Amino acid sequence: MKVALFLKKITAIAAAACFVLSICGLSAFAQSASSSDKGQVIDSVYCEPMSVKDSFVPEQNIAVKQKTEETAVVNTGNKTAPTGIFGKITQAVKAAVSKVTKAVSNIFSKLGNAIKDLFSSTAEKKKKEQEAKYNAVVDELVKQSGLSREVVEKAFSQFDKDQLNKAIDVLSEMFKSRKDAQTQNPDLDPTQNPKGNIITCGLFALSAALNIPPGEAAFLALIADIKIGGFSEKSLDAGSNYGVTFQAQLEVLRAFGYEKPGIYTMPFDKFLSSMQPGESAILTLNLAIEGEKTSDGNNHSIAVKKEVNSETGKIQYVIFDDGVKSVYGEDEIAAVLSGQKTVSWGSGKQSATYNAVDKNGKINFVSVSNRIWVAPQTTATFAKENANVQNMLKSVIYLIKK
Repeated sequence: MKVALFLKKITAIAAAACFVLSICGLSAFAQSASSSDKGQVIDSVYCEPMSVKDSFVPEQNIAVKQKTEETAVVNTGNKTAPTGIFGKITQAVKAAVSKVTKAVSNIFSKLGNAIKDLFSSTAEKKKKEQEAKYNAVVDELVKQSGLSREVVEKAFSQFDKDQLNKAIDVLSEMFKSRKDAQTQNPDLDPTQNPKGNIITCGLFALSAALNIPPGEAAFLALIADIKIGGFSEKSLDAGSNYGVTFQAQLEVLRAFGYEKPGIYTMPFDKFLSSMQPGESAILTLNLAIEGEKTSDGNNHSIAVKKEVNSETGKIQYVIFDDGVKSVYGEDEIAAVLSGQKTVSWGSGKQSATYNAVDKNGKINFVSVSNRIWVAPQTTATFAKENANVQNMLKSVIYLIKK
């Protein structure tokens, strides 16, 4: 509607401009005519035949008469204004031009205000829309993470405007898909909603390794990804769920005091022996659920922790998978992680297999440790610590624990 009004005013200005141009043309003509007649007799004068006697006029009177006949003027102060028909036309045209000029000036003024209002209204509308998205995103993050609004907004306050707006846009679309799934299936348990989740397998694994709630781990990893520029539309899987990056996991581990977390590729037969009791690893692997179509490659994450059984004194391995804890002995863990042993998976206790070993016989994982794991044919990546990310994470962790 505002755009239509804007176009109408443009049309009015165009018409007014054309009128002014035509008036100005007439004014120029009138002024030209007046100027060309200056110094000449304006009105025709009829002279009666004069006798020789009558024709004798003193020289001084002749000069006065000629001056009077040649130029008829009226006193206007310091200026002279032509009289007669063209003088009247000139004055009328000037008055008309003055009125039109004022009218056009008013139109331009109103048009300027209209343009200002249009842009101001558009900017205000966008601002309100962004504020509404922000509040909706914060509300959903509070709900999914279990953290307070104060914690969420404290973290968001540490992003620059561009970072925050981009993150809000992605999260808004992410949570919209979640809402749509709930609308399509009103009986769906919100905790089982397959869309728009910040807590995914990688975050369950991180939370288990750190022994903190999944929502807390997910939120910390999310804000780390936003801060380092790792969060975008590409961070979401096909279900619009958040996929944490390795670097975000490392940053969160550092914030909790782990000095040497790294991303490793290691021969599988060296992995279990390299791990020391009390240490954990976050593995990426292929999960194949019986009766379901399974994608090739790594599609899942779990946490594995090496422990000493307090009762038997024997080594055991604990697997944390989407919040479910399973314990395996030293003699069976290799078969479990290489896909040779079927396990009960998920809350429904479905049969499934894990396969963490690639075609080269190696395993990929993030170490949860204060030391570097050394083994033959092993490569490790230790991302440089980001001071800005660490300061943000530590301030948020402090607020959570307060």
